[in-house]
Amino acid sequence: MAVKKAASKLLKKAPTLTNVNLASLCGLLGLAKSGPKPALTDRFEAGMTQPRIQWKNNCARILSIDMGIKNLAYCIVDVKLESLTQPTISLQVEKWQRFDLTKLEGASTVSTTENKSALPGQESVPDDIFYPPSLATRAYDLLKNQLLPNEPSIVLIERQHFRQANGSAVQEWTIRVNMLESMLWAVLETLNRESGSGKALPRFNAFPVAPKAVGQFWVDSSTCQTESTCAEVGKARKKKKIEKKDKIAVVREWFSADTYVYFIPPRKSESSMTVNEPIEITFSKQAERVRNAFCAGARRKKKLDDSEVTDPDLDMTKKDDLADCFLQAAAWVAWEQNRLKIDNLVKQGVDRTSLLPTLITCS
Repeated sequence: MAVKKAASKLLKKAPTLTNVNLASLCGLLGLAKSGPKPALTDRFEAGMTQPRIQWKNNCARILSIDMGIKNLAYCIVDVKLESLTQPTISLQVEKWQRFDLTKLEGASTVSTTENKSALPGQESVPDDIFYPPSLATRAYDLLKNQLLPNEPSIVLIERQHFRQANGSAVQEWTIRVNMLESMLWAVLETLNRESGSGKALPRFNAFPVAPKAVGQFWVDSSTCQTESTCAEVGKARKKKKIEKKDKIAVVREWFSADTYVYFIPPRKSESSMTVNEPIEITFSKQAERVRNAFCAGARRKKKLDDSEVTDPDLDMTKKDDLADCFLQAAAWVAWEQNRLKIDNLVKQGVDRTSLLPTLITCS
């Protein structure tokens, strides 16, 4: 309730906010930035009342999943908050990996797939992992035996679309990935509802994440350094689709420093002022090996040991999936950091002339 009052206070103190201003504020929270002014106002107020992270002793663990069947990537990130009034955040990447579900080891079988002989008048069940019973088995095993034992408090799943590039046709592969997405959500809901039993995993909160919001939040801001470039980025955004290479470049830039501690740099506002605090990043041993391989060029990769080259963790043929799952987790953390910062600034009585240049991003 206090946060909602703070959001309302901000909007009342700034009655001259334009649609562009409101869209920028919504963008800071990872919310949709389109619509009339009343819709943007309501969306922003609602976003300020909904924490994206439920902190436990100022800590949380995020499981971030980038959807795919042959290229499903995920990362496990531990998040630590200094305090609610001082939203300085650090991340520890515990796991960072890519899965090929068609080769998932240990996938159990279910009664619906054990007997593949056809009943009278029925066709035989195809021996295909894309057949719903087979894919359902892998979806269950992936979550129950591979991912959820990491005990995340937050699960993020990349939201899928039915069409690409505004095309009228729906690709077969898109249908398969969408089917897997639905199965993952069904399994998550089932396991969460069963959390009261002794054998159940700890409860978690699961959220869909729009890849467009993540891409615009990180990729656009990485090239926005001055007021003029912010304007150029805003115009270019409407014309140019964010490419896979753009997201890979952002992550590589973050992780290429010759140090053991890395930072997500502050984003820039349209007045060239910083928006959020730097986010410190460290890596576990497994994730550090993936980071090294991710940042290495073709020449560097040739110098890896033979055992490392064959390690599936170091297969960098699909860097975009690894980049996407980490950017998704990082965006979720930054959106919550921005929500806390806005709330704290308003409570401190910062007027709109000082608040907006500090908070509003490129639009």
